[in-house]
Amino acid sequence: GSRRAAAEAEGREVQEGSTAEVMLRQIRYSQESIKGVFMDGRPISVMRQELASGKKSIEDIPPISVVVTNGQVYSADNRRLWTFRHSGMPLDMRVPVAVGNSNAAFVRKMTTPTAGLTIRRRGDEG
Repeated sequence: GSRRAAAEAEGREVQEGSTAEVMLRQIRYSQESIKGVFMDGRPISVMRQELASGKKSIEDIPPISVVVTNGQVYSADNRRLWTFRHSGMPLDMRVPVAVGNSNAAFVRKMTTPTAGLTIRRRGDEG
């Protein structure tokens, strides 16, 4: 409801294991770089074009998994986040997220040198 949205807008923690909606600009990258292809081998540019052209909408794509750490929302799905941000979606658009817990594996993968504000694409693929 609107109380949950208000709490999220203020950056307060959303419950682990829940789904929520947060503004695209609130989600930070957790890693320093991404590959240009998804795990299934599809180039991220294909999803970006599908979203930009309207062939796909955000509802067609699984929610981004996020972890809340120190009051910030970090993505566990950095390629998906990059794709959303580079397909013309407004940064104040609310996107669905699945809230996870900050376990040892997530912390190990937390390699962002910019507090999650930027990410680098590795190589030419995708």
